[in-house]
Amino acid sequence: MKFGLEKDYIGEIALKEEFLSQIMDTLDYSELKVYLKICLFCRYSKDAELSELATCADVNPEEMLYIMSSLEKKGLIKVSKNGIKLIGSNNESKRSLAPEDFSQDEAEDVKIIASAAERAFGKLLSHADLNAIMGIYKFIGLPKEVFVLAIDYCYALGKKNFNYIEKTLITWKEAGVLDAVTAHEYLRISEENEQYYQHLKQKLGIYGFNLTKKQREFADKWKKDFTVEQIVEACEKTIDGTGKISFAHTDTVLYNTDYTYQASSGAGKVIKATRFSNFEQSKSDYKNLEKKALEKLLKRKKGD
Repeated sequence: MKFGLEKDYIGEIALKEEFLSQIMDTLDYSELKVYLKICLFCRYSKDAELSELATCADVNPEEMLYIMSSLEKKGLIKVSKNGIKLIGSNNESKRSLAPEDFSQDEAEDVKIIASAAERAFGKLLSHADLNAIMGIYKFIGLPKEVFVLAIDYCYALGKKNFNYIEKTLITWKEAGVLDAVTAHEYLRISEENEQYYQHLKQKLGIYGFNLTKKQREFADKWKKDFTVEQIVEACEKTIDGTGKISFAHTDTVLYNTDYTYQASSGAGKVIKATRFSNFEQSKSDYKNLEKKALEKLLKRKKGD
């Protein structure tokens, strides 16, 4: 993949007044690292694989694709099959959206969203914040009610930047959230899943890190067919055979037709005590970040 500059690129790479005063505030840490590394690669017209760029920016290769897409949407780079190019800060494609770019109804929606953001964050929005709201609203195309819900939700998580809000809205839309009703249902299901993950982690004695995306995929698959106790027993069989926790091997054990769940006599399907399940589950174990966020959000709604 080639790295270079647009033909009409003007000025020093990245560190221009516009970048420092407006654009940088819209980037999260990973995006900023990737963008600056792209700037370096483009300055020297370097040829490199995306994996090399990811390594230099210290991000996951899969995350790299998402970050590049985000940077392109923000008008900072141009990605094609031939490579990546920086877009000049005065390029027309980077022109900020203005009120005249919106219909009367859209402009009113933006005002409502901005008001909700100021109320949630407890401060007046900057010019960059307003530009971010207009861009997200135009690009993602979700109703103002969903946008406002995302603001409250992200604030409850302790996230007060529009880059995180944008990622949240994109995730919701990709999951089929199109209105406030489906947004609330999505959050309810997400909370239910988080409780399940936390319960499963506790029973398996997994502490200090979250389940990976692949592990969650396995967990979601098992949830439809097995109880947590059955999953724990299968995992114990995996450890006995391999000496470590392996969700892929546990999956094989669970769906092996020769495998039969052993229920404790006189107690129904209750797993025997193991090193992974010999302690009581308390309500506080379910208090994860997203549940707290939902509780805060609901309190805010009741107070309106």
